Amino acid sequence: QEGTPAEAVKALARAIALRPEHTGARLAYADALTRSGDTQEARRHYEATLAREPENADARLGLVRLDLEVGAWATAEKHLRHLLAHGTERTELRALLAEALLGQNRLEAAAHELETYLAARPQDAARHEQAARICRELGRNEAALGHYDRAIALGRGSSELQAARARTLAALERWEEASALLEQLAA
Repeated sequence: QEGTPAEAVKALARAIALRPEHTGARLAYADALTRSGDTQEARRHYEATLAREPENADARLGLVRLDLEVGAWATAEKHLRHLLAHGTERTELRALLAEALLGQNRLEAAAHELETYLAARPQDAARHEQAARICRELGRNEAALGHYDRAIALGRGSSELQAARARTLAALERWEEASALLEQLAA
């Protein structure tokens, strides 16, 4: 049985008191602090870990998640680029980098990172939907339609998503398909 984040924080605080140099315990503690909502204290522990181990990917990723949560897009991007430049090639980093770039309204770069991510994780319906919206905003309607279709095929078929697909069909001047879809949504 799992405990609450507060219980985890207490248990991990005791572990750190016994072995303050233990990186795994400190990172688990920072993660538990994040889950419990104490993001400032979590940040302090991630930063302390990086001060001792500048290439610790988990500490840097913890900071990325905190930065994305508060809208510190450029800082998150800096950490993500550091991770990628130093050999940490986790597929999820590309999606997180796309999020940081989107926050800075750098659509072209965000689209590129999402395409890289989706090449490795083609079953991520939510990211296909995100890619569709970016492509649509960039005027890449055929690509947007492909992403909408993929998201829908993967089970993400809300009426809002279907309506966005219909708008994309209309932008491509595929009037009959757009009308049929809108009629279907209205029924």
